[in-house]
Amino acid sequence: SFVNDFENKLDGSTKAIYSNKTSERWLSSRLELIGAAIAGLAAVFSTQVVISNGTSGLGDENDNFASLAGLSLTYAIQVTGMLQWVVRSFAQVEAAMNSAERVLYYTEHIPREAAMDSDKLQT
Repeated sequence: SFVNDFENKLDGSTKAIYSNKTSERWLSSRLELIGAAIAGLAAVFSTQVVISNGTSGLGDENDNFASLAGLSLTYAIQVTGMLQWVVRSFAQVEAAMNSAERVLYYTEHIPREAAMDSDKLQT
């Protein structure tokens, strides 16, 4: 019946949407992990530089380094957002190209229908 067909098609659509959202969440968590690793490495490297120089960080000539270390940590934290933006942009471009490919296929590979009027058929 119509209701059973509709429910089956709705189930198929829901499965596809659920799979899509699950893969998005998986990718998002992996990108967050990469961003956290980058920020952690930046913090470890800047701490290592301060320790290896043997400075206390209070009024030394390395005040410039402290500002650069803070800047590098800020950029490292922003990497996560940038990674997610890049991946989202590529996904949108791919979806747009997929729709363009469909339109091209429909215009070139599907045969035309017959004319509506019998007058046009005879010419």
